[in-house]
Amino acid sequence: MKTKLILAAAGLVCASSAGAAELLASVESVKGGAAAIGLDLVSDGTVAGFSFSLEVPGVEAKAVRSSNCVAQLPKGFSAGCGFGNGKVNVIAWADAPGTFLPAGVTSVGTIILTSPLSKGGAFRISSFETSNDNGVSTPGTAKVDGVAMGDSAR
Repeated sequence: MKTKLILAAAGLVCASSAGAAELLASVESVKGGAAAIGLDLVSDGTVAGFSFSLEVPGVEAKAVRSSNCVAQLPKGFSAGCGFGNGKVNVIAWADAPGTFLPAGVTSVGTIILTSPLSKGGAFRISSFETSNDNGVSTPGTAKVDGVAMGDSAR
């Protein structure tokens, strides 16, 4: 799974323009329809903050384990995760001016779902955006296991 992410990240970094960022979610199915979702962000080195929502249709709050959702962010960042309205909402920001996520792939964290999605449901990432050191927001691109959001991903 990590090799797939590194190759995708290398391609994005080589082809990126200023302010480019991509969120990658890797879903690993676990026994009983549960899932572990690894979150990685590919950046050009100018990302000082980001936010997004991971849609998990049909999953109740008690089945969402988000305590490690931003656990892998580097020092110098504050972040939070919360569940509501069928979405895990994530936000992260630099603690001081001049602090950025490094260029390349940064592991963000992991979300565990202990119950399956509703029948026919699909993971989706919505509202992904990044911000620079001045707080200027830029929409980013997002993929769940290689499927660009805007499309359905399972």
